[in-house]
Amino acid sequence: VGIAVFMAFVGVATVYLIFILGESLYGTVPALVVAGIYALSPLIAAQSRAIWPPAFLPFFSVVGLLGLVLMRQKRNPAWLVIVCAASAVMSQMYIPSLPTVGFFGLTGVFLLLDLRKSRSVKTLLFWLLVSVACFIVIWLPFLQYESSHEFEDIRMFLLTTFFAGTPSSTLASSVSDRVSLIRSVFEKVLPGASGIFMIVALVAGAFRAKLLVVWFLIAALPIILFRGPTFEHYTAVLLPLPFLLLGILLQRIIAYSKYLILPIGLFLLFLQLSAGHKIPIYND
Repeated sequence: VGIAVFMAFVGVATVYLIFILGESLYGTVPALVVAGIYALSPLIAAQSRAIWPPAFLPFFSVVGLLGLVLMRQKRNPAWLVIVCAASAVMSQMYIPSLPTVGFFGLTGVFLLLDLRKSRSVKTLLFWLLVSVACFIVIWLPFLQYESSHEFEDIRMFLLTTFFAGTPSSTLASSVSDRVSLIRSVFEKVLPGASGIFMIVALVAGAFRAKLLVVWFLIAALPIILFRGPTFEHYTAVLLPLPFLLLGILLQRIIAYSKYLILPIGLFLLFLQLSAGHKIPIYND
């Protein structure tokens, strides 16, 4: 019972953080719609009951993204600590999340360098060292475990990513199949997500759009390059992405006419409730 309550709490916290992140990216109204659609997604609701490490990844990916966005908006390097903490936890929970961890780290360093005009070098160096120390402290138990097992998990991930093997699943037969796999997961969590992604990618001019599109491209790399069997739960870290991209599209629609938000929101709600994808992708 205790772990089920905790998983429910993580699910609710993810919805709240998506709203906070969305509000920071594109305003209150689109953020409310996005968070509401996420909360009512049958597949997302089913995921919140799955007790397995990838089930936590959407929460920590949103935490990492929120840290990056607030670091840029508030011009405060202290948010890098949150980014590093989320990255350290994600890297221990699921090896396929490592590209996302790398993306968070590199983006955090880039934003840190961008703060040189408003912050002293001493301040930036201090928060960089604190962030690295936070990452190491959280990551140390995992590192000790891996070193005692000759880094078996990491070695297997690298070997099956870059070296061909014998596929044991039809889901891993070709690159096109893996791309279709990502698309199918997006469509399950948010009908029409593929079209939303293409539209936002084509008009990606603002920092928020570029951040999300680049995150997708980097996080999807191990799924596309993976030479072993590929399953839907490899995309767990990307589950919030279609909803966050939807917010960017909604912001542009509201800018055109604020009266369109209600019918569009109701239409999206209808699509979600009629989708019927209630089986967790973690059951592979």
